Amino acid sequence: MSAQPPDVRREGVGELGSIPERLTAAACFGDAQTVGDHVVIPVAEVVYGVGFGYGDDRDSTADADGRSGGGGGGGGRARAVAVIHASPDGVRVHPIRDETAITLAAIGAATATTIIVARMVRKLIRG
Repeated sequence: MSAQPPDVRREGVGELGSIPERLTAAACFGDAQTVGDHVVIPVAEVVYGVGFGYGDDRDSTADADGRSGGGGGGGGRARAVAVIHASPDGVRVHPIRDETAITLAAIGAATATTIIVARMVRKLIRG
C-alpha cells in the first residue's frame, strides 16, 4: 500500500498565509534599539504578494488516481526608508535615500535626453 501524498493545498496555504507575519521591518533590519534614554527605530517599506492555484481533472468516470495538481508562490521585499531617533531632546526622523533608484533614474533621463538630441541633430542634418 502506498503512502498518501501530502495535502499540498493545506500546506501551501499555510506557508503563503504566514508571509505577512514573517516579512516585517524587524525581520530585515532588527528591532528597535534602546541605549540609555535614546531609542532608534528602523522604518521599512514592506511589500509582499502571494498566489495559489489548484486544478483537478477528476470526473465521475475517473479512477482513484485521477489527475490533480496545485501550485503556489509568494515573495516580498523590504527596504529601509527611515530611522526614527527618540531622545529627551525630541523625536527626529532621518530619511534614508535610495541611491540605487536615484542613479537608475538619472541614467534613464540621460539616455532619453541623448536619444532625443540625436534625433533632432539627425533631422537638422538631413534638412
